[in-house]
Amino acid sequence: MVVMAYDPFIANSQWPEGPAEKIEDFEFALKRADCISVNMPKSEKTILNKKEFSIMKNGVVIVNTARGGIMDEGALIDALKDGKVGAAGLDVFEQEPPEEQSPFSELKQVILTPHVAGLSEEAAKAMAISSVQNVIDYFDGTLDQSLVVNRKNLFD
Repeated sequence: MVVMAYDPFIANSQWPEGPAEKIEDFEFALKRADCISVNMPKSEKTILNKKEFSIMKNGVVIVNTARGGIMDEGALIDALKDGKVGAAGLDVFEQEPPEEQSPFSELKQVILTPHVAGLSEEAAKAMAISSVQNVIDYFDGTLDQSLVVNRKNLFD
C-alpha cells in the first residue's frame, strides 16, 4: 500500500520519516486515493464537498473520525448512492448526536460508530498529562510550536 498524507501545516523539512509520502496538492491526493481517512481539527468550512467527491476515484472509501462538519453530508450521501464513494465509516456528524433515522443508517455500505475512542481511562490520563505538560512548556518557553494549529488558514 502507498500511504499518502496532505498536511498544509508541516513543512517538507519537518516531515517525519516513515511510510507516508507527503502530498503538496490536495486535489492530486483526492484523485489518487483508494481510501481517504480524515484526521484534522474542525475548520470553518467543509473541505469535502460535491466538487471534491467528483474528482475522487470511483469506489473510494472514506473514513471520518475527526470532526462533524468537515464533509458536506448531503454530498457524501449522493456520492454513496451513485457509487462514487464505495463505502464510508463515520463516527462524527454535522449534528451530534445524529438523528435516529439518519439517511446514513439506510445505506448498507456505511458503518456508523460513536465517537468515543478518547473516552478510555488510558486515553483520558494521557490527554490530561499532555495538556498539563503543554501548559508547563508554554510558561517555560519550550512549547513545541508544531503543536499549535492555526485554524484560520486551514485549506486556504
